Amino acid sequence: MKNLKIFFLSAVVAMAGLFTACSENDWSAGAPAEGPQAYFSAEAPTSYKLTTEDTAVEIPVMRVETEGALEVPVLATIAEEDAALFTVPAYVNFADGEATATLQVSFDRASMEDGKSYSVTVTLDDPTMTTPYGSSQLSLTFVVPEPYVLIGTASIWDGIVYPLFVGSVPEEPYEVEVYEHLNYPGYLFFKNAYTKEYPVEYYLDFGMTEAQIPQYVSYPEEDVYFYLNASDPNAVVLPTQKIGLNCGYGEMMVAMLSAANAATVEECVGTLKNGVITFPAKKMLIADNDGTYYANSAGGFKIALPGAILTDYSVEAEAAGHVANNAGQAAPVINVTAGADVAGVAVAFVAGDVTADYASVVEAAASEKPNYTSVVDGACTVIGEDAMEAGQVTAVVVPFDADGVAQTDDAIAITFYFAGCGSDVELPACEIDAFLGWFSEVYGPGYEAKYPDATTMAMVIWGEDIVAAKYGFITGLQLEEDLEGEEAQAALDYVVSAIGKDPMVAIPSQYVADINGEGLGSYFDELPEGYPCTLFVEGENSYGQKKLVARGKDAYVAEAATPAQQAMLGMKMIQYSGVKAAKIPFANR
Repeated sequence: MKNLKIFFLSAVVAMAGLFTACSENDWSAGAPAEGPQAYFSAEAPTSYKLTTEDTAVEIPVMRVETEGALEVPVLATIAEEDAALFTVPAYVNFADGEATATLQVSFDRASMEDGKSYSVTVTLDDPTMTTPYGSSQLSLTFVVPEPYVLIGTASIWDGIVYPLFVGSVPEEPYEVEVYEHLNYPGYLFFKNAYTKEYPVEYYLDFGMTEAQIPQYVSYPEEDVYFYLNASDPNAVVLPTQKIGLNCGYGEMMVAMLSAANAATVEECVGTLKNGVITFPAKKMLIADNDGTYYANSAGGFKIALPGAILTDYSVEAEAAGHVANNAGQAAPVINVTAGADVAGVAVAFVAGDVTADYASVVEAAASEKPNYTSVVDGACTVIGEDAMEAGQVTAVVVPFDADGVAQTDDAIAITFYFAGCGSDVELPACEIDAFLGWFSEVYGPGYEAKYPDATTMAMVIWGEDIVAAKYGFITGLQLEEDLEGEEAQAALDYVVSAIGKDPMVAIPSQYVADINGEGLGSYFDELPEGYPCTLFVEGENSYGQKKLVARGKDAYVAEAATPAQQAMLGMKMIQYSGVKAAKIPFANR
């Protein structure tokens, strides 16, 4: 995008005539004009600001003598480098009896350069057909404006790049300048959103140190504009584009999921409401040279345009046991945490797990308001009015604003195991396991050049009924044996104390289904040679039961890493070990 310029176009008033002293005795009338006496109207515009739709302008030409048809020759003077852009007729033609004709100057608008002015001079080129009392020459200026205008500052909650490394959307946004295309209203351009204006603090959250940022992050020196088509507020489009950011695996590219891969076309677009742009979860992709991943997996990507009305109708919920009536029947209870603009919530408790398709429940809850509970200081406890039997239960939570309007776009659903009144109910244990080994052990031969076993490890995670999972990969820690439960937790506690932070990273929800299928595979490359590695995996099943396992790879023969080395290497690996979207069959589990 070129530098923006602002053109101040003002009419130029020509002061005709001379102010001189004279007397009645030395004044004499000029000779009367003869012939057609053609001239350019004094009211003819001389400056034109062009849009993309413009193809020509019409210049009015006048004459005094109107009898008979008349053809007046026209001479056009144009700079040599611009001559091919303009078409000026060789003559202007008057019809018999007409005092006005039109000279049409055409131009190739598509080939004109944004931000440039073009000059064309047109002359009525026959003095026998003109008049000394009118202008026979007109200088025209054609201004092609820069197509972008700064409309203010936008706030961005990054749900594209940040979750790829951290697993969540940052709580606070960052600000960038936003421009709108003059010729295409609704086309928005965000200046350096993923390059120069991307917060340094985010890279620190990724696990880098400030010294490592220049080593692993690069982007073009020139300005890069992330852009959206918001001309239709009900169908905001994210065009496929490079965003300028390179985190070591090539410049990143983003795109919307194609309509062919979604149930409806509507699922592939965002919305603009009250000045806030949002997109549906899991309908956005991000790619680099290392692979393609889901972006906006939690639906948290959001842009607030200048003047946006920011509201927070978000809700979170967790199971909180049950209450019993006099007959000993049990009803479920959940605790809800709500955003600042939520006045109350309606909660529908449904038997079974319907989280995959709960839209119909949302609509019913919005109109019927079951178990409605007011929110106080951002929280409330919702008690089901009806008794339920033990088993899987889905709670569909619909927030309401202060006017009692349901905010269905912010509704959520959680599933949990409802034990009823039984105090001795034994919940199913969490079943999750993992393998850590050479890259070739998981992905097979043929990749030695790019992913040599000496510097590349691979993992596979599998389980049953897993609804959430985390992993942490550490270099420089050697296990004598595989660990589970309390022993695995003790090893993890040691790592936390050594590197000063929890290395566990949430696996995005769209990949959890693979854990319950053939297994979720991932790899960790560019590892330092000669260090043992340890993988921690924690899973949670739909009954709320968790399990932590630790799997080590100690085949390297090397000196033991110091705590400082563990901290440095651990932080680096946490930063650069993203879960890959791959289903890896693994027979040896």
